[in-house]
Amino acid sequence: CLGIAYIQNKSWVPSYSIQSMMMLEPRGTESIVSGSVPIGTVLRNTKNQQIVLGSRGLVERTVKKLPKRMYVDYFTESRFKRINHYSGTPVEIEIIDLKPAAYQHTYTIAYEDETKCRIFYEGSEDETLPSFSIIAPYNQEVSCDKFTIIAKKTNNYVPNYTDMNFNFLTEDNLIGIFLGRVNSSMLDEESSALVISMGGAVPYRDIDFMDSLLVSFQEFNLYLKNSQADLTIDFLGKQLNIIK
Repeated sequence: CLGIAYIQNKSWVPSYSIQSMMMLEPRGTESIVSGSVPIGTVLRNTKNQQIVLGSRGLVERTVKKLPKRMYVDYFTESRFKRINHYSGTPVEIEIIDLKPAAYQHTYTIAYEDETKCRIFYEGSEDETLPSFSIIAPYNQEVSCDKFTIIAKKTNNYVPNYTDMNFNFLTEDNLIGIFLGRVNSSMLDEESSALVISMGGAVPYRDIDFMDSLLVSFQEFNLYLKNSQADLTIDFLGKQLNIIK
């Protein structure tokens, strides 16, 4: 029993919940922290808004607009668990260009000296996968047959930092990470406040995603509103032609 408890303790990863609130008004407007925007007639039903907020279409729209830094997944691994380091890394990778082969590997960043780091992965024991290693001077563009990147020191940089791992993520990877994790509900039966939440082990990444999601939702509402306005103008124009 003590052995099982020890393993469970070692493998435990904390989970966090983040929330945002959207105010729904009777006249068909929504208000988020950043401002308000009229919502389209199609979305004036609260249930419809909740469906759109959790839809694959809105997640895809959002992922396409995420900054490139979110396409790099930093982490460390122990015998029992994997810990994500979305924020707080001593070095970050700026993506310039990625080849298809770049997505197939897990890389390690290792300290070399104050001017450079080493990026590598070990080959397989049967030698079907050769090892890979490249020296990356900080703040300089580095190219190979897999990627073109710039390794940059962050505000969390310290000499002799511990090795950390990273993967490059595709759009499909990011869609898979966020799809199905956006939840929404009314604050209470009499309230006009819609609470939007996400739970997971990487809260700062979720916050960045939710910020972008709400912007995408606003833009989608404006698109619907403008489309409705165009249809109304077109309809009125046709009616005026009939009257003439």
